[in-house]
Amino acid sequence: MPDPLIFADLLIRGAIIALLALLVALIARDRRRSTAISFGAALALGMINYVLETSPMFEAIAPRPVQIALTAVSNGNNPLFWLFALALFDDDFRARLWQLLVWVLIVGFAAMTLLSHDEAQAMSTTGLHFWSHRILGWLPIAFVALTMAAAFKHWRNDLVERRRWLRVFIVVAGFIYMLGSAIARLETSDGRLGSQLGLIDVTALGVIVFVIAWRLLTLNVGELLDVRSGAQTDARTDVRTDPAIAARSGSITGSSTSLPENATGNLDSRTPENALEQALAQALDHLIKTDKVYREENLTINRLASRLAVPEYRLRRLINQQLGYRNFNAFLNTYRLQQVVDAMAAPASSHLPILTLALDAVFQSIGPFNRAFKQQFQMTPTEFRAKHRADSVIG
Repeated sequence: MPDPLIFADLLIRGAIIALLALLVALIARDRRRSTAISFGAALALGMINYVLETSPMFEAIAPRPVQIALTAVSNGNNPLFWLFALALFDDDFRARLWQLLVWVLIVGFAAMTLLSHDEAQAMSTTGLHFWSHRILGWLPIAFVALTMAAAFKHWRNDLVERRRWLRVFIVVAGFIYMLGSAIARLETSDGRLGSQLGLIDVTALGVIVFVIAWRLLTLNVGELLDVRSGAQTDARTDVRTDPAIAARSGSITGSSTSLPENATGNLDSRTPENALEQALAQALDHLIKTDKVYREENLTINRLASRLAVPEYRLRRLINQQLGYRNFNAFLNTYRLQQVVDAMAAPASSHLPILTLALDAVFQSIGPFNRAFKQQFQMTPTEFRAKHRADSVIG
């Protein structure tokens, strides 16, 4: 009679691999692409590799070189998890070469550690292998910390409600799982778990994969990720004449910007939903266009909600679902960029340096300003100003 533990282990691993393979297939079928989708697919493939190479049956029959290669690749899941979180929770994230090289270095370090494994010296604190094994064991903890930092860094500005829930789950569940797994592996000489601990490990992983897979499969891709078509990323030459930008930088509600004196007061929860949203939209429009609240430094969605005397979730929902913004900073930057573009076109300020205009629009430095500007208009501020001057001469 087969061992129940082995049977349960195989059953759970098979289910995890099937779920991960389904996610990879759906990602490959979807024509839309983003950095988060790419890292998500890579992480799913890495997890399939991990589930296979940690299987007791695989460890028993696979040649040692194959085990070393696949185990080394599995260690690369730690930086992949971190990069996936960066891309998932920051719509402006772009992977840098050094971040990709981290994966290569960790996989190479893991391969060298496994190749030099000596059972006799593995637990000796004077041996080099002992310390390389300990470094390899604690790397998951380091990347969990980096992942938590990435998730919480943009949490307050995230306007997508269901993505905020997924963010918290990934951080909490990932932290508990990777911390527990790392501690358990540090107690062994070769970093491998026994049959009982292995079953617990794969069961916990299965629960996490199931929840994430269910959430990703039930969410709209456009809701979870910032996936834009080619038509949406065409170069924009003038913010004032582009309909898509004008709709955002103009009147939010399409009505007059004048506001009753009590419109920014505490909105009665008994007010019908549509009237409540309309009043909130008008109050927000007044703060943005008349009071120019976007020029305040360190403005947060919590402070803006307090100014409007409404719960933060209601303001977040308005900006996301009615105005189409996924990130609070992107919402503010639309108006800040509009101010810069208007200053470029105004004769009184057209001669001022771009840095001066950016700082006056409350951008903290030229780097974030240039990135936001190029993302909005598909050209640099210098190129934009030169084109505007050329068009003015022609006109």
